[in-house]
Amino acid sequence: MAENVVKRLNQDFIRCTICKEIYKEPKMLPCLHSFCLHCLKQWVTNHKSQPLACPTCGCTVDLPSKDVHSLPQNFFLISLIARSEEVKRLSTRHKDQNCNICRNEGTTFCLDCKVHFCPDWI
Repeated sequence: MAENVVKRLNQDFIRCTICKEIYKEPKMLPCLHSFCLHCLKQWVTNHKSQPLACPTCGCTVDLPSKDVHSLPQNFFLISLIARSEEVKRLSTRHKDQNCNICRNEGTTFCLDCKVHFCPDWI
């Protein structure tokens, strides 16, 4: 259960569209698209024209002296990534335990009710 949610988060929400990795120091543009700080630095270096165009939607952003550090951090993404890593850590810690209902091999651990499940009970 939790593993599926984490997998969807990793695939759909917490990956930078430039580097395809989980965000590192996510910065947010005025159009609300976010990118890794490092990726934005590279983008600015490779696209020397001002104003900067958002890599996703093309919205223009004026960066004083091309300083991407001045862009706001995306604290929502930072906390979402932290929570995703916590869930992943907790769910892998409980692998290789039997299902609490039928005693078959448990493949999923519910973080809410603290019970192991096999595929028959998910």
